Amino acid sequence: MKKGVITVYLALTFSVLLSIFISALEAAKISAYRLIAECAVQNGIISAFGEYNRELLKQYDLLFVDLSYQTDKASVNALSDHVGDYIGQNLSEPESRYLYARDFWGSGTAETNVCAVRMASDEFGGVLKNQAVEYVKDEVPVFFIEDLMSLVRIKEEYSLDKESFDKYKSELKEQAEEALNEDKNGKETEDGEETDSSGKKKYSEADELLIKEMTDWDIEIKYLKPIDLLILKKNAKDVSAKIFNPLDMPSMRVANFQKVDKELKENSFDPFENVYFTEYIMRKSGNYVRPKENSYLKYEAEYIFAGQNNESANLSYTIHAIFYIRTVANIISLKNDKEKSEIVQSIGDGLASFTPVPSAVYQGLIYCIWAAGESTFDVEDLLKGEKVSLIKKGSDFNLSVSGGIRNLLADSKREIKSLPDHSGGKNLPAESSLGEYSENSKELSVDIKLSYEDYLRILILTTASDFTTLRLMDVIETDLRQSEGNSHFRIDMCTDAVVFECTVVDSNGILYELKRKYCY
Repeated sequence: MKKGVITVYLALTFSVLLSIFISALEAAKISAYRLIAECAVQNGIISAFGEYNRELLKQYDLLFVDLSYQTDKASVNALSDHVGDYIGQNLSEPESRYLYARDFWGSGTAETNVCAVRMASDEFGGVLKNQAVEYVKDEVPVFFIEDLMSLVRIKEEYSLDKESFDKYKSELKEQAEEALNEDKNGKETEDGEETDSSGKKKYSEADELLIKEMTDWDIEIKYLKPIDLLILKKNAKDVSAKIFNPLDMPSMRVANFQKVDKELKENSFDPFENVYFTEYIMRKSGNYVRPKENSYLKYEAEYIFAGQNNESANLSYTIHAIFYIRTVANIISLKNDKEKSEIVQSIGDGLASFTPVPSAVYQGLIYCIWAAGESTFDVEDLLKGEKVSLIKKGSDFNLSVSGGIRNLLADSKREIKSLPDHSGGKNLPAESSLGEYSENSKELSVDIKLSYEDYLRILILTTASDFTTLRLMDVIETDLRQSEGNSHFRIDMCTDAVVFECTVVDSNGILYELKRKYCY
């Protein structure tokens, strides 16, 4: 009787222990399969993000997955399908591998959805800009950034731009009008001077014409050959006249400039990010002096600055901007040179002695003409790849007043050679002398020589960041479409960060819900 009780007791105990063991085994199996599912999902996502656009990385050092996958249809669903396929392959390993043998673990299925995605064009290209900045940070030394910022500060403090030049001309015009009105409305007239019926001084026909000229003049048109005629048309064979449709550019697809989802938003601030981004543009895009091979636009950096849909117009805008910087800088150079200032003053005093126009107006006019004429030579030298001092010394000037003021108004006194042929120009990196002045005070007294690309850096850096970012996207897209297999490439359909929601179902119908974020 006791033996029977023990046997029943052991049988009951064994059944309980067996059920516990089987439950523990099943729990271990479920836990292990969850680990397998997590690994399969992670591997699937990594595999999908390994399909980044190779040409984009090669040309621009940017990591983005092109959601068109070299087709004419771009969709976020294409990425989720690729991830789902890779996960399915990982969950259906051959039976020869023990850990994935179907007789123990069973095969599983997976469904993948994208719940958040970060596109290159989001926040008006801010995502692309962040990647570009992070890339170039490791390439640019600190002293280079200091020099570029110093040059921008000099440009702003000394107003080296068209607005400053126009303001200077406007002030001269006001001085002339004020002086002429005071002279004409004077109560007393000198002996021998004629008066009109009201008793005011009566000017001769020649004086009236001079007065009109001195109060209504335009330096670029009246006294100098227009810069386009001098530089562009004289070398028309070297200038691209390509016209493109701006509506085909990503910068016009405003509907795709979304805000980044909060799960994928990276809150980082760098006070020098625009400086880094400008240098990235200069290193990765071509320009007139250093064109990029196999690019859609010949003057990419000029387009990023000017934003016109005509290549020659972009070059013209850039040349004009540099021309005005050089003109104001040359006016400062002339005024800083004691010998040249004395020459200008003596000419102004001489002209004022036998005309109703005051000497200060003549002096200002001579400064403008001299500086603008000198700037045409400067621009020509820059386009040849040469460097020009920001503030010139007396011996650096090409023009002089020797022989009379007419020399300032004449055509070039030196031989104007054709601009270089850039059909086989060099590629990267951009050349610059920035960084050579880091030990000096960044003032106008420092002999700083700048190249055409250095002026481009200053112009792009002082352009609104949103515009430069959008235009860079235009350049990237048009460039990549020139490469094999990327004829349908769209930069606004490229992603570098995604949040996935994956549902894995094992052979027993158990669901495993996983959420994963991945970014470059």
